[in-house]
Amino acid sequence: MKKIVSNVLIVSTQLIVGGLFLFMLFSNKTEDNRVVVVENNNLDKMADAVSELFEVDHAVNVNKAEEDAKKEEELKSEQQRIAEEEKRKAEEAEAARVAQEEAARRAQEEAAAKKAQEEEAARRAAAASNTSVEVLQAYAHDLVINSYGWTESDFISLVALWNAESGWRVTAKNALGAYGIPQAYPGSKMASAGSDWETNGETQIRWGLSYISGRYGTPSAAWLFFQQKGHY
Repeated sequence: MKKIVSNVLIVSTQLIVGGLFLFMLFSNKTEDNRVVVVENNNLDKMADAVSELFEVDHAVNVNKAEEDAKKEEELKSEQQRIAEEEKRKAEEAEAARVAQEEAARRAQEEAAAKKAQEEEAARRAAAASNTSVEVLQAYAHDLVINSYGWTESDFISLVALWNAESGWRVTAKNALGAYGIPQAYPGSKMASAGSDWETNGETQIRWGLSYISGRYGTPSAAWLFFQQKGHY
């Protein structure tokens, strides 16, 4: 449209120049005033036409500028919308990733805690199933001979000592509050040998032998003291 208007303006300008030339040519011939009047009228019409064309061209330019500005604004708005949408998606993806990692971590911790509980329960069950006097004395015999390097005589003294104290019962408790096979007072002392000191005879035996070793040196010496004092 702009190109067409420009072409029209060029043609119109050429016509105006030609009209002016004719006007100058005939204006000196007073004998033909009628021709001059006609040419003047034509020039006025052409000038009006050119003026209208300039106005049209100006209006076209203004409209095009407004349309360009509108398109640019729409483009900016669309780019901003796309950027915000991409940002939102990225934030959602990051939040989903963090949530997934947190869920995996919690699941791992719960699985580890469950496994630990199951292992503890199995250990307690195994300890509970090994509370017969024969099994406990066999365990004590192994420690007396192989861990402490004591003699068979020491083991016989240990059997006699703990027969007198508790009958080798894991849950034995006297009036004063002494507890377990070695009759530790208070029983919570045996926690140094294991957190299951209340129910695990092996834990009690380990603590009892450590106590005898530290206080009397051997089970034979502890048994001799018990025979003299009634306790050890």
